[in-house]
Amino acid sequence: SDSLLELLREGKSVGFTHSLFKLMTEEHTQEIERQGYILIIDEELSMIEHYNGVKPGDIHLLCEKGVIKVDYNNFGQVSWEDVNYRDGAFTELRNLCKLDMVYANRNNIDFLTTHLPIKLITSCKRVVVSTYLFKDSVFDCFCKMKGVETTKFLDIQFDNVGVKDKIRSLIEFVGSEQVEKMRGMIKGRRNNYLSQNWYVKLNDSVTPVSSLIRNVSLTNGAKTNKPDADGFYKDCDVMYTFPSKMLKKNAGNSKRYINPKGYGNDACWVGCSVRATNKYANRWLLIHAYNRYPNKNVKLYMQGYGVYIDDEQFALAEMVQWVWRSRIRNGEPIKLCIASERMEKLFKEWLYLEDE
Repeated sequence: SDSLLELLREGKSVGFTHSLFKLMTEEHTQEIERQGYILIIDEELSMIEHYNGVKPGDIHLLCEKGVIKVDYNNFGQVSWEDVNYRDGAFTELRNLCKLDMVYANRNNIDFLTTHLPIKLITSCKRVVVSTYLFKDSVFDCFCKMKGVETTKFLDIQFDNVGVKDKIRSLIEFVGSEQVEKMRGMIKGRRNNYLSQNWYVKLNDSVTPVSSLIRNVSLTNGAKTNKPDADGFYKDCDVMYTFPSKMLKKNAGNSKRYINPKGYGNDACWVGCSVRATNKYANRWLLIHAYNRYPNKNVKLYMQGYGVYIDDEQFALAEMVQWVWRSRIRNGEPIKLCIASERMEKLFKEWLYLEDE
């Protein structure tokens, strides 16, 4: 962060990761504005996230005691008022409040979100976001809520004729029999099956999902391997996704985690929201077992200020990005298995519909 500030003061062209945005201060934004920087963002930036660093009821209590104050005229910004507070259970909350990063839901004060300062965007002379399916994304909705206007980038024109034909020729859908078997084994299946909420509340074993991944991998002749010295499985063929809570290291109970024999988590699991990396560009067998929805608290927070995240657009955009972590990004063919009916429908509708 200090090194970045020095480079900004010198007016240098700088490249840095998304995570460094969270360490930037008002000094950084002042230099960005003074120097007239143009910011180019590779893929969508997470400007708003759910904050779960406090227990239900804590915020009510802190408000009653005058420790914090909520300003609903400024998007529910939470300010820290207790100058005598020493480090304790709310140290992290206090520090985030001092950075003007904590905001409360208009309809339920216990639901908190953290925001990156909008000045990271507005202090720039111009901001260009290089991504796909930006419209109605969480980033787009956040900008709308904060009053930041966005327009389509037209400086460079792209010819999309034939692009979807090429993409379709590179994707083979596999595992239909195994998927139908898995769906039949899931008891009390609801419309949101394979969603985060479904996985967390599931009382039965997740064996059907684990079996699906293993059987599809074996049927298609996929291999895994031992990690190299850096812990990376460079010759692994498979990538799959489901909630991180279901990973062996997080779930604990053997019936509550998914770790297919021969295709373990360390080698094959790739988070559903992973973007902007070439790390998995050798993978050719993809198994998507996650019915995705926006974070409920983030969605409800934005609704309180008249901005609505599109569930279907969110799920599709994220899945397209996930698929493009594989070797299809290099123009090489892949095999794809989608376990959720909803996600399969969304992806195939997108795939067989020509872009405007």
